[in-house]
Amino acid sequence: MTVIRDRQLTIYPLEIWKAKEQKLLQMPDSVEAKHRFLTIANFFGAAKTVDDQGRVAIPPHIRQRADLEEDVAVISNLHTLQVMNAQHMETYVDEHPLDEATFAALRECGF
Repeated sequence: MTVIRDRQLTIYPLEIWKAKEQKLLQMPDSVEAKHRFLTIANFFGAAKTVDDQGRVAIPPHIRQRADLEEDVAVISNLHTLQVMNAQHMETYVDEHPLDEATFAALRECGF
């Protein structure tokens, strides 16, 4: 799990995260974006497992960075889970509606 943007905690299955690591290993060390991503992803990240009741403990510094002290929304993005403060999620949804441009872009991808 890591917080890499916009107060969103992303929970990756291990195989998905390992695939990301492989892509990063292929990048030259001179790529500044690689270093920036790794610094933030590792500082605000942690490897966790699911307990017997299907829960994942989120370390305090990650909860604080993602503003997860109140109610949260958990959204599946097919390969990952996004966890956001519920109020932030409502604001995001209001500011990014499913408009015709969104549906056109999905149609272009065969959806």
